[in-house]
Amino acid sequence: MKDVVCGVMRCAGSPNLANYFPILKFIDPQGILMQTKIYFGKLFAIFDEIIDGKLKSMGEKNDMADALIDMIHQRDEAELTRNDIKHLFLDLIVAGTDTTSNTAEWTMTELLRPGADAR
Repeated sequence: MKDVVCGVMRCAGSPNLANYFPILKFIDPQGILMQTKIYFGKLFAIFDEIIDGKLKSMGEKNDMADALIDMIHQRDEAELTRNDIKHLFLDLIVAGTDTTSNTAEWTMTELLRPGADAR
């Protein structure tokens, strides 16, 4: 899973010519869009395995995944689908990874700045 998340982050952080020249979006000259689709597919497959495992166990509600899966079964109260849960997991993992790496990068930059106190 670590490799897949790193691949998603690498694709998201790569400069893409199609962002600057929209006509190139359909050509995808660097292959970034294709790589991103592949990594998202792998990540969603991992999420499907997690959801299937939680559905099979259906024991005590221990974590957020169990609570979200329980909401799927309560159709009348919440309109939450399996696809919604997978995208929520994607947001949580990518945002958490990005925030952590950005914080570490900012901290190192501040420590390397001349006259910075490392207290």
